[in-house]
Amino acid sequence: MTISTGKEANVSNSPGSYEKLASRLAAIIVLLHQQEHITREQLAGMFQVSVRTVFRDLNRLSSIVEHIHGDSYRLSPGFRQSLQMNDINKLINNLGIPTLFSGQNPTFWTALLKDSGLPQLLIKPLAPEKITETSFSHNFSQLSLSINEHRYCSFLYKNRSRYIQPYRLVNVKNIWYLAAMEKENLKGFLLSGITWLKISDEKFIPEKSIEQCIDEEDDVWFSLNKFQVLLHVDASVAGYFLRRSVLPGQVITQHNKDGSLEVSCKIADERQLLPWVRYWLPNLKILSPKSLQSELKAQLAEALIRFTDTSNR
Repeated sequence: MTISTGKEANVSNSPGSYEKLASRLAAIIVLLHQQEHITREQLAGMFQVSVRTVFRDLNRLSSIVEHIHGDSYRLSPGFRQSLQMNDINKLINNLGIPTLFSGQNPTFWTALLKDSGLPQLLIKPLAPEKITETSFSHNFSQLSLSINEHRYCSFLYKNRSRYIQPYRLVNVKNIWYLAAMEKENLKGFLLSGITWLKISDEKFIPEKSIEQCIDEEDDVWFSLNKFQVLLHVDASVAGYFLRRSVLPGQVITQHNKDGSLEVSCKIADERQLLPWVRYWLPNLKILSPKSLQSELKAQLAEALIRFTDTSNR
């Protein structure tokens, strides 16, 4: 690769002029690595030079820079990174990494991407689901295609044939699910439980409201019809609920003088909430609906009977 800085470009012979030119050319190369393309107008504004000067600069870089259209330029194919910075940013956002490292500046992300990384950090994710990689990979790629092309698909799930509109592949606690519409119901299907997958030629028009519902869901109980539950949290455990959302769709509605809390959440099914309430007993109580608190008491009474029954030992 050769970059011309000779007299044919009308560059002053003074050392200062050559330093400015070299710095400008280096900066242009860095910008082209960071962005898919850039215009002469943008470069002229950045460096406070004329568009004509930028045009000459780009001509000097002609061995590694190609003209696209108008006044736009990009790196020639052989000199592009396999991943541009905007691609890396998209990947970071899609993986939810910014929430893991909240408030970090660009210097942090640059250090993280270097070979040395950040050795002072140790991240321990949840153990992944045990799956058959071949079938999982096939289903994952086929469902991705079906989602992107808005095509119906059919499969066998829990011994039943399904015909669905696929919307999202969602990873919750290191387990993959398919969020899809089956008839008029939004459901979540365990990806590893899907067999005999076939992509249909029939297409559907995705609904924005359904996509929004899926994107806002923090659990795997996907549903368009949810009901609200109000709960009381004792002061002794309130800190855990203030630190992070413990319950699905948790919203703190009241801070009491004694340190306790009133919280609300929206659920699709009692099974989505009751295991959490049982875990936090006796420090969590369902205020409404009363029927759900009664159901919890009945389940606890039945569990106590089974636990104390010696006839089945």
